[in-house]
Amino acid sequence: MQKKLNAYMIASLCDGSHLNKLIDTEILLPPLELEGLFMLYHSQMHFLVEGISLRHYVDWAFWIRSNQSHIDWESFSKRCKEFGLYHFVVVLNAIVEKYFGVVLKDIIERDSTFSEKVILSALLEDSPICSKNKGRWYERFRLISNAFKYSWKFRDVVHYSIWEYLWNYIWGFLLKEED
Repeated sequence: MQKKLNAYMIASLCDGSHLNKLIDTEILLPPLELEGLFMLYHSQMHFLVEGISLRHYVDWAFWIRSNQSHIDWESFSKRCKEFGLYHFVVVLNAIVEKYFGVVLKDIIERDSTFSEKVILSALLEDSPICSKNKGRWYERFRLISNAFKYSWKFRDVVHYSIWEYLWNYIWGFLLKEED
């Protein structure tokens, strides 16, 4: 999932044909679809083991409200399925519609089955991983213990194997050079 999304993002950016410039500047902007996919991936990874704050929901609400008329939602849904983001995004869409009042077009998929539980997790959970003075091993332990503690997020919301996640995390740790 991660490698496929990374390859897609690099290809989209390196192609350059879909980049736009910020008005009255030379600053290049990524394609909207890529921007949305990155935001979803980032939020989903935090959601799974550390939780996300209301800021992540507000970011999605503003992004979707501003850009829903400019996105090919059939293509976007296909990409979300391809990169393992689909189940998360349909819950996020339900949340921004129900709790933030964003009017979604009929073509935008949403599923409110777990929306209340997911939004409450942002309000009630306190599971930070990073700690300035406890070190990397503490953070690694917290990440793994949070994955088990919040296994419902993997199973019910994202439909992603906790074991696959942990395998990828451990494998990535083993291959990474420490500084």
